[in-house]
Amino acid sequence: MPNAVYIGGFQCSPAKALPPHLEDFVQSSGEHGVILMSLGTFVNELPQDLQDGIAAAFAKLPQKVIWKHKGSRPTTLGNNTLLVDWIPQNDLLGHPKTRLFLAHGGTNGIQEAIYHGVPVVGVPVFFDQYDNLLRLEERGGAKILTLSKVDEDSILTHVQEVLSNQSYRENMQRLSRLHRDQPVQPLDSAIFWIEFVMRHRGAAHLKSESYRMPWYFYFSLDVMCFLAGILFPRPTMPNAIYMGGFQCKPSKPLPPHLEDFVQSSGEHGVIVMSLGTFIGSLPHDLSEEIAAAFAKLPQKVIWRYTGDKPSTLGNNTLLVDWMPQNDLLGHPKTKAFVAHGSMKEEQEK
Repeated sequence: MPNAVYIGGFQCSPAKALPPHLEDFVQSSGEHGVILMSLGTFVNELPQDLQDGIAAAFAKLPQKVIWKHKGSRPTTLGNNTLLVDWIPQNDLLGHPKTRLFLAHGGTNGIQEAIYHGVPVVGVPVFFDQYDNLLRLEERGGAKILTLSKVDEDSILTHVQEVLSNQSYRENMQRLSRLHRDQPVQPLDSAIFWIEFVMRHRGAAHLKSESYRMPWYFYFSLDVMCFLAGILFPRPTMPNAIYMGGFQCKPSKPLPPHLEDFVQSSGEHGVIVMSLGTFIGSLPHDLSEEIAAAFAKLPQKVIWRYTGDKPSTLGNNTLLVDWMPQNDLLGHPKTKAFVAHGSMKEEQEK
């Protein structure tokens, strides 16, 4: 819908320097690099047998592992694994030595992994996590391991597969480039649209017309009765970008003869009339009535008209074959626009 603005990844940012103890641990990993594991805020500890299996799998890897874990210390913990209560997740994911992210699939973690191009082994626990990971797996950036199948062998198999298959990292880096390639950063976009809504008193023009529809229209009951079918509203697809008004721009100075005519209107100002490119003339009686109406106005009138000169034309009306419409509409003395209502003209108004 036009009143929905996507700001996914607004919390992502370039990595900052790590705390010294973490930086020393990461640098000690050498060419093998580091694996980061976190199951989010709500999962602080795991059953003893499960955490022992995970720790045993980590101990068999050449990489160093940073594991966000608050439970009891696993009995199988290897020397290559560091347990921490809290991690600067975004900064670790952005570190050049981070090779893999073992995560639960929360929205923030997935977006940060995409932003920094780090492949994921996902262990979804609840809520939207499985759906997030499934979308990433379909794009070649993750491998899903269900919680019920987590043990030493499955962790080791999934981690080694993602580390050894370069396509996972390449796909995540491709997604990272796509995510970063935006004309406006997500957080800046959010700030702009919040202020936009405030400036325009709720931005009612962006609200769907469905808010004003009777309930039987909204649910298409009238259509169902007529067609004996169901019609669903068609949402705006994410690959459709609106660029209405691209031809509009600040007005330029008018040609001297037009500027003189406009200035001669005084405080009353000018009315502009155009019925577009395809209607250069009108039936004689119709053009006579329009000219007679204009003659009764205190304003000056600039009328784009290529037909015969109406006999009722007043001294306040100037007929022209062509006019700089955008520049006239932007002139401070222009008071009204008599138009046929094409899209370009509505946007220039």
